[in-house]
Amino acid sequence: MLKTIVTAIFAASLVAQIPARSSGAEARLPADPFIASIESMKRSVSPVACLEGSGAETHIAEIHGSAFFISARGEFITAGHVIELLEGAGRPCPIPAIFLPASKWQPEAPEENFVWFPFRLQDCTVKKELDAARCRPIDDLSAPHVGFGFTIDPVKLDFSKQPDGTQVAFTGFPLRSRDPLTSRAGVAAYRTTARKEGIDSELILDHGVWAGGSGSPVYLANGRVVGVILERGIDQGTGIAVARPIDSLADLIAMH
Repeated sequence: MLKTIVTAIFAASLVAQIPARSSGAEARLPADPFIASIESMKRSVSPVACLEGSGAETHIAEIHGSAFFISARGEFITAGHVIELLEGAGRPCPIPAIFLPASKWQPEAPEENFVWFPFRLQDCTVKKELDAARCRPIDDLSAPHVGFGFTIDPVKLDFSKQPDGTQVAFTGFPLRSRDPLTSRAGVAAYRTTARKEGIDSELILDHGVWAGGSGSPVYLANGRVVGVILERGIDQGTGIAVARPIDSLADLIAMH
């Protein structure tokens, strides 16, 4: 009788170790919704740079920040201090510009062909109290340009407040990167800060941002933009990023 019980227990153990077969649908992991949005966002962003020279001798002197497009014409939003850097201290940038690839971003290529689109600093509307700016290139990016086949995709906006823990991404051109770089983060908190200019609303992310990332769009998995990167944390806060919620910029974005 004892032998029969032991055999039965052993057989039950074998059955427990055999994995149950699952259908193909159950075996497939759900697609990460951010992947498509990140790829799409690469058509919505541009570096904000200072150029020097003329004609074929034009070159990048400095990449000061990042920007994202809000219209097919090429109107863009960036951080206000990015424009202030271009204005300089007594010596404005010779050629403020954004630039885009002739056809598509190719980070794996040793060299890429870019097309410059200058803009005038006096055409920018800067809201110092919000550290935000709206500018437009001199040329209409929606019009045909010789040697330029890149089509920009203006962002879509979400003015709602996201709950703490919401996953977001931000794409820009930090560290003088010639191609867009993307980071993933979570919403740590919304906070209100008193400054001499007034009361500001800030969006805190639990991931740091590199120099040059100011002006990058912060967006949800569906690609809708909810904020603009302003600065990185300092000292013990180096692992966070500070952004301006997009609803704070509603008037700036809506202006004509």
